[in-house]
Amino acid sequence: MSLRLLVFAALISVSISSAGSSKTLEQEAREAQKRLDDMTERLMRDPYEAMGNATLPSGKTVSVRRYLNQILQGIPAEGDVVFPAHMKTTGGRKPLKLEWSVDVVGSTFLPGPEVKLADSEMVFAGVGSAENYAGLDVAGKTVIVITDDGGRSRGVRTSRSDLASQWRTALDRGAAAVLWVTSNQPALQFWDSMRATWSGVNQSPEFRDPQGHPLYPLKVAGILSHKGAKKIFANAEVDFDKSVAAALRPGFRAFALPMKASMTLQVRPADEFDSNSFKVPD
Repeated sequence: MSLRLLVFAALISVSISSAGSSKTLEQEAREAQKRLDDMTERLMRDPYEAMGNATLPSGKTVSVRRYLNQILQGIPAEGDVVFPAHMKTTGGRKPLKLEWSVDVVGSTFLPGPEVKLADSEMVFAGVGSAENYAGLDVAGKTVIVITDDGGRSRGVRTSRSDLASQWRTALDRGAAAVLWVTSNQPALQFWDSMRATWSGVNQSPEFRDPQGHPLYPLKVAGILSHKGAKKIFANAEVDFDKSVAAALRPGFRAFALPMKASMTLQVRPADEFDSNSFKVPD
């Protein structure tokens, strides 16, 4: 069905005056045609404009434009969301700014309104197993772990349950943040999917107990792009590829990187976020 026919169908509900009106049928027809032409032009120029509003489960009304724009980006239409933020580091050869959606994405399980990771020492913990942490205190630190297994089995990335295990293992040792590393080519797909759906992690029911408390109350749960991970390791003067290879061998032990990470995440109502005008704060 053509666009004009769809618009015409939408106009059926607008009655044409019956006999007895001072307007002639010809005048009514011309006015109806003009309404049809006007709506067609609006739809051609901006399809969202003619769609009106959408009613959310809470009863709140939002424009269809905003609703569809957020849904397509994986952003909840209502409730709290985590606003994007860059990560900054000190130490190593020089201070770094790890750019949002280029080098890093991250969220938080904590309620906010502001969750701050400040000068958190960085650690590379391999695949994030209990054995990897032996002999190293990671309380309050930012732990970097590998998301995939280097091709030993699935070769793409760990499963959701494996990721939860990595969170829990780090959390049990007092870590403040976990950053996953995409260390091989298939795992880069994981980065692409995470970058596209950056928000809502703290809203997922599966990450909360029946009372609504976070199961993994980390300050930051995030992922580094391959580029971002290499940037960190190069700045720390540590070989990334050799470190990953070593982490996949038995007996690997986590080690500190001479850098500290900082990241401030804002947790705000979804209707305060406008992806069209939002700029990640420097």
